[in-house]
Amino acid sequence: MNDKKEHLIGLDFIRIFACIVILLYHLGISSGGFLLVCTFFTLSGYLSCYSAFNNKDFSLKKYYKNLFTKFYIPLLVVVSITLIIAKLIPNLVWLNLKPETTSVIFGYNNFWQLFTNQDYFTKNVNSPFMHFWYIAILFQFRLIFPLLLKFCKNIDNQVGKHTSTVFLGIFAAASTLYFYRMSLKYDIMSVYCDTFTRFFSIIFGILLAVIHRKYNFKISNKFINHKKLVYIFYFILLTFLCKCVSINADSYALYMILATIISVRLIEYSTYKPAKDFKFITSLANITYEIYLVQYPILFYINNTNLSDNLKIIITIILTFIFAIILHFLTAKKFTKKIINYIKTFIITAIIAIGGIIFANEKDHTEEMKELETRLTENQKIIEQNYKEYVSNLNKEKENLDSILESINNDESLLADKVAQLHVVGVGDSVML
Repeated sequence: MNDKKEHLIGLDFIRIFACIVILLYHLGISSGGFLLVCTFFTLSGYLSCYSAFNNKDFSLKKYYKNLFTKFYIPLLVVVSITLIIAKLIPNLVWLNLKPETTSVIFGYNNFWQLFTNQDYFTKNVNSPFMHFWYIAILFQFRLIFPLLLKFCKNIDNQVGKHTSTVFLGIFAAASTLYFYRMSLKYDIMSVYCDTFTRFFSIIFGILLAVIHRKYNFKISNKFINHKKLVYIFYFILLTFLCKCVSINADSYALYMILATIISVRLIEYSTYKPAKDFKFITSLANITYEIYLVQYPILFYINNTNLSDNLKIIITIILTFIFAIILHFLTAKKFTKKIINYIKTFIITAIIAIGGIIFANEKDHTEEMKELETRLTENQKIIEQNYKEYVSNLNKEKENLDSILESINNDESLLADKVAQLHVVGVGDSVML
């Protein structure tokens, strides 16, 4: 990656591969597709750091402007369209609309999901924003990335040029250990969606970028030629795919660490040598972010129909790619004719404005849900108390009955008295009388 004109098609393959497997996971086809989020985190860390190092005129103003236009605007458009559609569908149940949308807009959806005990791993699609926990962590990382970059450059200048590399290596190892230890103590949601436990994958990507930028450390052709390297790349990719199909969330921790390490190796192989540019592959890779944004809202609305499961999957895939292309056209693609760009800007502004109005007028049901939850908890306590009293009374009656039976066994003359005390429960039969 020494030349700006170089294009590494292998990175495009990785992005497409990760995006498709995650989509299949959301559709319930790939049980281990959640592992590919580690790949996206690693790749994001790598590309962010390498691009910053390559950019000699790196400035905070330009960085945050690109973050806003390329990352945040498409997110706002998807959120706005989702809210607009929600208002058009009668009897749609989405009680968390206001607080959940707020958490998405302000980039803390992962913490909101943890606080409200949401479960990303359930197959019930009860929200169109369940997958935005990843976007929240990515957004948080990109906000603080310039600070991390500045810190690395400062310690290199003040201590030594290898200091940041050593620091990042220790940081990557420590954050991985922290992730694993937390996985032993807490449930999967508490670990999977937490910023601090998931940061290890991003740090691995940053570390690889620093190594590449500083030392140009890539696989040497003295040990392996490029043709063999390509075979290794696709072999690992295929093996990774097979694992993602068979693994479930019960054994996630070690596999997520392994997924991160494999992702690092895939990126390493991809950056070995620029390959021929395939326009279709590059174009598809360029809309992977949009594909991720739109897939869950589409899945949420399709699941509220009466279509068959197979038809839901097919329609979801088709609509995901169609709307991803449209979203990319609106927010990312630039045209030479200014009039087209003005029209696009107007459409984007109108969509976000309408979505903003709907969001502002939406009622927050958080307090009502808390009251309902409190009532349900109190009712549950009452039910448990009544059940305990019922069991206690039942045991007392059983003890009394056992005592009576024991006394009858000891003195059969008491049997006639006990029978005489019984109520008549049948009439018309001399035997019953």
